[in-house]
Amino acid sequence: MTEVEKVEIAVHQAIARLQSEAPRGSHLAELMFSQREAISKVATAAAATTFDNAREWKPIETAPKDGTEILIYADCATVPIVRLAWWDDGTDPAGSPEDKGWWSYQHSVTQEKLDYLQLSYWKPADLPEATVAK
Repeated sequence: MTEVEKVEIAVHQAIARLQSEAPRGSHLAELMFSQREAISKVATAAAATTFDNAREWKPIETAPKDGTEILIYADCATVPIVRLAWWDDGTDPAGSPEDKGWWSYQHSVTQEKLDYLQLSYWKPADLPEATVAK
């Protein structure tokens, strides 16, 4: 069962509990009954959005460090920055140990080390298959 399904069930249970506690024939009981589906849809949609957003951006400490291209997020002087990036472990024979760190494309072929940014979050890039380097 997904988190959203759990929220949907909890909403239905809360509505049923409120209906059972309201006096029979009261305006509150009628209102809850007539609006139960709308309340459920709003709560479920809110939960889905919250869980989707929470699932997407993760702490940068949990990012893959195997060269996989990901989206990174940094806040630079209150300006949000999102870049396509990858981790270089600094062990490439053609490189140097100073290469270790997060890298991104500055232009189509120019790369830059992102050591000037305080990275905080990442999420999978979900790039179209044709754009992923093989």
